[in-house]
Amino acid sequence: MKRLLLLSAAFLAAPAAAQSVAITNAKLVIGDGSAPIEGGTVIVRDGRVVAAGKAVAVPAGIATVDAGGRWVTPGIVAGFTRMGIVEVDGVDETNDAGARTSPFHAAIDIAPAVNPATSSIPLNRAEGVTRAIVAPDNAGSIFAGQGAVIDLGADRSPITRARAFQFMEYGEGGARAAGGSRPAALTAFRNAIAQARDYARDPAHYADQGKDALLTRAMPRRWCRW
Repeated sequence: MKRLLLLSAAFLAAPAAAQSVAITNAKLVIGDGSAPIEGGTVIVRDGRVVAAGKAVAVPAGIATVDAGGRWVTPGIVAGFTRMGIVEVDGVDETNDAGARTSPFHAAIDIAPAVNPATSSIPLNRAEGVTRAIVAPDNAGSIFAGQGAVIDLGADRSPITRARAFQFMEYGEGGARAAGGSRPAALTAFRNAIAQARDYARDPAHYADQGKDALLTRAMPRRWCRW
């Protein structure tokens, strides 16, 4: 398996420019649950896989890499990470996962904080991870903010999809943030839904409800100054 991952890393570490290459003589896993294909071929054209299988013809003039019977698979997706927003957990200056004293919680978008130079990205890329789901950490609320989908390519644009989901904590952290119990966390969630409905009915006249409000509106992007 290590041979598979190192083979994958050779391609992932290359520049992001679109490439065309044929990987031949591979123990190929398509990713659809079927058995591995011995002597398989993968055709990548302009950076995208266009064919993969046993009897795949290699186009004329395309660069060819002989896998030597090693495993080749689709990239691994890391389903829950803080990759790119945490360098060292115990050093606050390198940890953008949670905002303990911010007035915003659900409104926080972690995408601008994802750092493609974080050491965890090339380390995971070398092990065959090509994409990751990056979730914020809750701090002071059951709502942690909006997570992102990133790619682990060797470029400066890691965001595949920003604001892909809203992360909420219902475990021990959520219980503490809601006042000490999981039922309290569920009640806080229902209250937030009620506030969202109030806002949807009349956005212009919606007012945050002091310290008890779970919905806080961030400044519109057109007014942000960097």
